[in-house]
Amino acid sequence: DVLGRDSSSDFLLYILSFLPLAIHYDTSRQIVISQDDLEADVKIPGPPTNVHAAETCKNYVVLSWEPPDPRGREALKYYVEKTMAGSTSWQRVNVEIAASSPRLAIFDLVEGKSYEFRVFAVNKFGMSQSSEVTEPIMVHDRIGNCFCSVCSQITFKIACCKLYLFCVL
Repeated sequence: DVLGRDSSSDFLLYILSFLPLAIHYDTSRQIVISQDDLEADVKIPGPPTNVHAAETCKNYVVLSWEPPDPRGREALKYYVEKTMAGSTSWQRVNVEIAASSPRLAIFDLVEGKSYEFRVFAVNKFGMSQSSEVTEPIMVHDRIGNCFCSVCSQITFKIACCKLYLFCVL
């Protein structure tokens, strides 16, 4: 298969979309299959979703995303790629060390330029397809400080937004 998935894994992903599933086999008993029951059968993870800029500043962007679903039971790492908006030439930004959480600060960006990003999930069985490509994200400074697009606050810290309790209120 061109995508590195066989028909059995496509079928598994199809079945997972209906879970939990209850099969009644007599009037008082049923078999219930939950997503957790089948997670062990997921080998190569699905792509991460909801990739977005949690924060932008004059020379960096903090990307955040949702882990794949289903993700499987194996440990996940993430690789992020960037391209200048409108280009088709992708460059991996974390070549030597994969991200272990679904959030990554990407430095050394050019102020005033727009970038697009995509994320891959990786486990011991292989690499997912890429996430959907982000809309172009402009790297810029807002009023001399950094701007958190999650909570709309100006911040002086790289890790922002109320989720991480670092907002300047």
